[in-house]
Amino acid sequence: MKPVAATDALRRLAEMLLLAGEDAAAHAVLQEIAVVDPLNAAKGEATRALLQGHLGQALLLARRTAERHPDDLEAALLMAHCLAALGRLAEARARLERAAQAHPQSAMAWLHWAELMAQLGDLPAARRILDDGLAQRDDAAVLWLALARWQVKADAPEAAIEAYRQALVRAPQDRDIWLESAAVLLEATTPEAAALWLEVALAGPLARDSEAHLACAQAWMAAGDGAKADAWRTAAARIDPRGAET
Repeated sequence: MKPVAATDALRRLAEMLLLAGEDAAAHAVLQEIAVVDPLNAAKGEATRALLQGHLGQALLLARRTAERHPDDLEAALLMAHCLAALGRLAEARARLERAAQAHPQSAMAWLHWAELMAQLGDLPAARRILDDGLAQRDDAAVLWLALARWQVKADAPEAAIEAYRQALVRAPQDRDIWLESAAVLLEATTPEAAALWLEVALAGPLARDSEAHLACAQAWMAAGDGAKADAWRTAAARIDPRGAET
């Protein structure tokens, strides 16, 4: 029998195939999983229906899976996602609240609940949920990132930058957090602050990232320092000549 980690990987492969429009190949992978791991296969089939826009079928499959495996967090989150996609937001909210309470160490349970509350327009509730989640999982970069985005929506750029900083302490290799936080700095403070922020990343985890080099060049150009902008653009060209030309 294949270990659960292997069937998890296969289900992720099936989801990628679905997103690429390779439905037949995805179905074949799910059939292979079903032989050794019915739970993962069931979640995969529900996800397949959801991605194809068959929302009623997706909910039926997700509900069946959640009822058969009441302790499986991913099944609960999937069912909440299906409910939300159908516009049944109150039910989705109740599912996510129960999931977070049943799995308080799951950062994703808190994250999905907070995101739904933000979607409903209840930003104070989303903030309370994020705070509760961070009280359980202070080490979770995804929750700090969500808090940073909440602070951006609340027009609190200084607090947002501090939350981005906390996210990066926990996930220093995450290029998307570096670039997103630099964009917030660029808009909310000064181009120089954004450039200096990016230079920290370029001295470490993003040293070979040409897009980050170009972002730094653009920030220095906006700051009025053409020499530094040219230097970073040249460095980007050494990494990816074609990218630097665009």
